[in-house]
Amino acid sequence: MNRTHPQVPFSKPSFSRELFGEPNRKQQNPEDHLQWMRGLCVELLREALDLWEQGTGKDKIDLALESGLWTVTIETTGTCRLRTFDKYLNLSSLPNRPRWHVLMQTGSYVIRHTRGRVAESKLEQLRHLVEQMQQGFASL
Repeated sequence: MNRTHPQVPFSKPSFSRELFGEPNRKQQNPEDHLQWMRGLCVELLREALDLWEQGTGKDKIDLALESGLWTVTIETTGTCRLRTFDKYLNLSSLPNRPRWHVLMQTGSYVIRHTRGRVAESKLEQLRHLVEQMQQGFASL
């Protein structure tokens, strides 16, 4: 099976905070909150993928297959594709109605499967992103 896939360049964590700042739920209007949550989606998945690759030496296709959370399409050429997963790596391609629960589950899966393989501070950072998403999702 050919596992070629485009490499998606991305910056380090704090993507959503750089774009939208930390959320202040009492002063934030719903549109700003939604934009902040969208940035958080991208940041969470990028950080989870980065830790997965560091901690396991595996790629995003392995993450999708092993977690069972993302659809892997095998094309007639034998190439594996992650169309939906890839859309979540960039704000410009993020779906209008992101699947928040899948992102939180992906983050939690990566935390469980990379514990002891990456720095605890990195895991804590990802854990914090998952918690922020849970709290932000609850206030939508």
